[in-house]
Amino acid sequence: MFRVGQKVVCVRPDALGILVARRVYTISHFSYGYDNGPLALHLCEVSTGHYRPRGLGERGFAPDRFRPVVEKKTDTGFAILEEIRRRETIDERQKIPAR
Repeated sequence: MFRVGQKVVCVRPDALGILVARRVYTISHFSYGYDNGPLALHLCEVSTGHYRPRGLGERGFAPDRFRPVVEKKTDTGFAILEEIRRRETIDERQKIPAR
């Protein structure tokens, strides 16, 4: 379902406030809990070492807290259009003589 490098959206924040609802994160790696416990996702944007007792390493998060980011072709098209508009605005500003 998930893969390293994949963008995911938080759908269920945690009680400590580490995860923020609707924020996009990137999966850095996976781990299993103690004695092959449940799968945990580790995120590039989150450092949780200070929340864990010494020696336990980074804290992972349950996969059910996330959903994959779905990038639609129209999203990419709109992003390109916005970039073109931004560049045109910058070009127009450069043409106006300073007073």
